[in-house]
Amino acid sequence: MNPSRVRRQLLRLGLAVIPSLAGAATSKPLRMTVVDIMPWSGLDATGQPCGAIVDLVRRLSQSSGIRIDITVVPYGRAARMLIENDADLMVAVNGAHGTILPPPIAELGQEDIVLLGAPGSRYARMADLRQKTVGYLRGATFVPAFADDPAIRKYAFDSYQQGIRMLSIHRFDALIGSGRTIDYTLRHLGMTTQDMAKPFLVSHNAIVLYISSGAQTPGLLARLKTACHHLRRQRALEACLRHYLP
Repeated sequence: MNPSRVRRQLLRLGLAVIPSLAGAATSKPLRMTVVDIMPWSGLDATGQPCGAIVDLVRRLSQSSGIRIDITVVPYGRAARMLIENDADLMVAVNGAHGTILPPPIAELGQEDIVLLGAPGSRYARMADLRQKTVGYLRGATFVPAFADDPAIRKYAFDSYQQGIRMLSIHRFDALIGSGRTIDYTLRHLGMTTQDMAKPFLVSHNAIVLYISSGAQTPGLLARLKTACHHLRRQRALEACLRHYLP
């Protein structure tokens, strides 16, 4: 057989194989890690992921055409998985001030960060917390004004249920965290904000999408950013939250 003809045939075969390999690569699901904090994400009675962010990620998958597998883990572990490339994506409230998380690539919504005082207390500004002990979710300090003030004593807790129970018995003076998580947890514990001091708004933090360094490609970034933009315009997160909050 003519050598040039053989080369042409091999080249055609090679060009036919390359697209099929590319298709196989893009068909592999991305690994999404979400934080085990309801109403955002958790596990239902059958052990399956549930929550507003879980529902939102499923809509993100549909909008982008990218298959996404969801794993629900504690906050600190979720961040480590992303940093160490054990997860490709992460959605969370942007509250890890001073950590080595990569910059988020897109915003999906907003969340109020509030300060909830112990029963009988009264706080109206961050300066009122100096010389007080304030509880916060381990790894999520939320705002520099809180994280960087050495006069505010800080106490890390591992779940909002633990934090609110400790606050109710005055183990610390106040708690800083996600407003809707606090509301959800109070109801879950059979309590309301009336059982505590009046909360005050500290900041508005974005709910964002992160991508690991090992998963980033220009094409993937473009698809995810476009899908997030559409979901943000549709207020998809608010629609998902209505299934879990009154």
